[in-house]
Amino acid sequence: DTGFLFSPFSLAAFKGNSDALDLLIAKSNDPKCLKEHIEGVGTLLHLCIKYGQKEMLKHLLTKHFIYTCSLIDKKDP
Repeated sequence: DTGFLFSPFSLAAFKGNSDALDLLIAKSNDPKCLKEHIEGVGTLLHLCIKYGQKEMLKHLLTKHFIYTCSLIDKKDP
């Protein structure tokens, strides 16, 4: 039990499904969705770290770096 509600983006990250995340980003036409705040967790980067999704973290920081680089300095809640 994670104790928080998943958005489609956070669920894809939590499950480590980079294909689904990329599809959601493409369909949303708004990559700012990668900057969503997850109550009790923080950002998608925090989510990946907390739940051991190393490959998803790498994916977010490489393929989507232009959108996720500003998240690096965000503090945990």
